[in-house]
Amino acid sequence: MNNPQQSVSSDEALKKQIAERGEFYQHELALTQQRFEERVRELSAVRRIVDALKY
Repeated sequence: MNNPQQSVSSDEALKKQIAERGEFYQHELALTQQRFEERVRELSAVRRIVDALKY
């Protein structure tokens, strides 16, 4: 039969893993957002240069 103590321990371990994955996801999402914004700035600069060369 299942031991209630073991079940509680498993639940706590699962909650801990979910929290850790959530923190990892949040960190990776922030890095991705930062890289995206950097690329947008780079492309904006390139576009301004191209526009300046056109006229």
